[in-house]
Amino acid sequence: MNAERAAAGVIDLISSNKLSEAQVALENALLKYPKNNNVEVAEACLLLQNGQVSIAKEKAEFLSTQGITNPTAINALINTLQRCCAWKALVTIFERNPAAQTDKKTLESLALTYVRMRDYAKVQEIATQLYRRFNEAKHQVWLVQACLGQVPRGSKDHLALRLATKLLEAAVLTEKGVIVPTTVQTYVDALIQQMRYDDAVGFLCSKLGARIGVLETRLEVLAKVLKSQGHLAKANAVAKFLWKRRPENWTSFEAYVNTLSDAKAEVSEERLILENQQSGQVITIDYATKDNRLEDALRLAKELQAEKSGQDGQKLERGPFLAELSLLGRLDATALQTAVLTYAQRFYHNPSCFLDLSTFLTSESSLAIYNWSICEETETDDRDEASLLRSHYRRILGIRCLVSSWGLTSESQPTIEEMQTLIKSCLSAYNDAKPLSTSLAWSEEGLCDGYISVALNIALRGYLSHEKDLQWIVDGLNMLKHVDRRMNNPGWLMISVCFAQMLGLVDTAALHQLSFRSVQHDTMTHIGYWPLVRGLELKKLATWESMAMDYYSRLERDCSQLRTNIFTYISWPAIQDVHEFEENQENSLSRWLIIPHECVSKLKECQTQKSIFELLLSRGPELWNASQKLYTEKVDVLTDNTDLLVVKSVILADIHSEEAQQLTDKLVGMSTFECRLTRGLQMLESLLMLHDLVRLERHRHELTTVSKPRKSNKKALQNINSAQKSHPRLYCPSLLDLRKAKEQWNGRRLDCFPAINTISEGLLSYILSDGTAVVSYDDAFGDYLQALVSEDNSSANFEEFLYPEAYILVSLVRTGDLSKIPVKKWAVTLQRILETALSRYESGVWPTLAAITVAPDDLVENLLQEKLKRVKRYLSDLIVDVAASTRRN
Repeated sequence: MNAERAAAGVIDLISSNKLSEAQVALENALLKYPKNNNVEVAEACLLLQNGQVSIAKEKAEFLSTQGITNPTAINALINTLQRCCAWKALVTIFERNPAAQTDKKTLESLALTYVRMRDYAKVQEIATQLYRRFNEAKHQVWLVQACLGQVPRGSKDHLALRLATKLLEAAVLTEKGVIVPTTVQTYVDALIQQMRYDDAVGFLCSKLGARIGVLETRLEVLAKVLKSQGHLAKANAVAKFLWKRRPENWTSFEAYVNTLSDAKAEVSEERLILENQQSGQVITIDYATKDNRLEDALRLAKELQAEKSGQDGQKLERGPFLAELSLLGRLDATALQTAVLTYAQRFYHNPSCFLDLSTFLTSESSLAIYNWSICEETETDDRDEASLLRSHYRRILGIRCLVSSWGLTSESQPTIEEMQTLIKSCLSAYNDAKPLSTSLAWSEEGLCDGYISVALNIALRGYLSHEKDLQWIVDGLNMLKHVDRRMNNPGWLMISVCFAQMLGLVDTAALHQLSFRSVQHDTMTHIGYWPLVRGLELKKLATWESMAMDYYSRLERDCSQLRTNIFTYISWPAIQDVHEFEENQENSLSRWLIIPHECVSKLKECQTQKSIFELLLSRGPELWNASQKLYTEKVDVLTDNTDLLVVKSVILADIHSEEAQQLTDKLVGMSTFECRLTRGLQMLESLLMLHDLVRLERHRHELTTVSKPRKSNKKALQNINSAQKSHPRLYCPSLLDLRKAKEQWNGRRLDCFPAINTISEGLLSYILSDGTAVVSYDDAFGDYLQALVSEDNSSANFEEFLYPEAYILVSLVRTGDLSKIPVKKWAVTLQRILETALSRYESGVWPTLAAITVAPDDLVENLLQEKLKRVKRYLSDLIVDVAASTRRN
């Protein structure tokens, strides 16, 4: 069997996901054909399949320059390069293909590869070649989009922009071109960007303009163009026509209100005529129908309400009624209160009713709705199931409005007794309403879950306004153990996670049910990640970090694939959205902090000194890249993608208000952007210092393991000379240079975690001397650790040290140079401190919660016991590892 057949066999096994068989076949092939490029391609494929992306990418990039000609190996290499996002190497392969100048498929693949690279000048060149050779309309669209891709953001007169517009006019938007909504929209966008508003209006009114999509889309774009042109009266007439067609569309209402003006429609023609695809069919909009004042808009809103008044109450459109509230908020505060009550009476059964009203509520209108809900309940004689449900909906809305009006201070809120009475009332009403939900599917929320949501909000406000007494949080969390369908209500789950986090615990069942995926690992860290850190649930934490790393590692590949799909089938505006999303994710703070966090999780799993060596040496480049991102000027473009809006939606307050923001911040309890950045930098510096120590120790081992050869053994002598001359790659010296470039970090000393800071000066001297300096023992290390377990210190401070700092220290004493670094003394000190902490946890004199009442079998007690078991297990494992380090020789 020759090398090509052997390589093809391995590739087939990989394609069939028979990885163990492929590994055996590859090893045999490498023994027979160690230098064969086809076999090495199969090796790169298997490396990638096993998750060794960086090694696979490096090997594949090298192989792309070796002139491989076997079709099977070429296809496998192309697939590997695509999955590794090695676009330059992929281009090299395509351009070396003899068919690159004539084969359509090869040219299209080359063009799309340049799209992945965002090299639109090259795309334009190849798209031109494709169109001239094959005369296909889609290649014209590619050419247009390639031109638009070269236009700087905000440019109004770029050559590529003018060229794209001419191509659209002369070729794409013709009978032989591609007249679809996306190309039509692209043409209009190009005209708007060049401020050619008259041309855009004329085009939108033509038959071709009708191909932009449904009439509503056409009118919306037309109103936007007229407004940009400064023709507010015309834009208002169009927006009014649009809003009357779709009263439920809030965007149409805002376009209408924002174009109200006293300006007159001074135009040569008094009507706007929109041609349709069917000959003879036109739509006429009379400019004289424009409105000038908010009072006119209010009158129109009431007219639209009257038109919809005949609808069934369950299906009644809210748009005109919400518009009335918005307009009265600018016109008449007294009338607004009446309208708010009327809205509540009409839409109380709607789940979004409170969110609709929250923006317009005052203390007076909130109390009016509450009183109405009570009166309606007492006047209800018909006690059938439907009327009972309506009664509960009214009562839930009334209590929501009442609680939202309390404010955040003890002076603005009822007494503690009144708040607790209302909580008991909510619990009682919830229990009474339970039978109404028995017929629902098992996965649905309960019909009257709102009572519990209100009770949880009361608990949160009680905590904030009454000296942050944690008993409110404990009682609120315990409520959730006695409810039905707890796991079906996302709002309850989020509050449960947040309440547990405020107590230093973690509700793993709730987090598992929330089941965050994909981009949520970037946007939902405040709910999914930091509570795991606070509750020291390290197993779940490692799972989150692994999934987050997987998401970020796939981001470039997935976005580039999405970009090519959009480029092929849709339009340029969508590609711009992808670019914006990709840039936002690339600069996300979480994206760069997850690198050191995940490394520490893997460090915890290391059982031997060798495994620590392998981990740190493999993660060194990633840690260094993260340091460069965070320490250079790029730190200024880092973004916080945390999505607080989801949490705000469960808070009883105006979602846009400062009060809602304060309640959300207290509920989430996540550190500020600056604190997370500082902590991440401390972790990075600690890990980079550990990396350099490991690198020097590994180098020392390599030197000592080379046996002394005889003088005649020239090859062995060469190996020794080579080992002695080689210099390990250290990052701390370069890190110092990065810090000196920044004023706030200027200086020689690194800023690691606090305990590591007490020994960092000596370790840094050891690293800078390439392992020749001797590090002396300093009592500051023991003093700091002893303070963590002192009688007057809380367990929270020790737990913050326990993860991740303790794991980094344990790895340090397991791998440090015994001859130059006092690792045994550090290990003895660390062992003593860990044993002291363990004894305090076991004896119960160091409770995680203090000054609160916890009943047996309550949810809080269960979560507390789970955490104590975890912490004691972590401490026992660490003590074993540290004790072994004291016996190193």
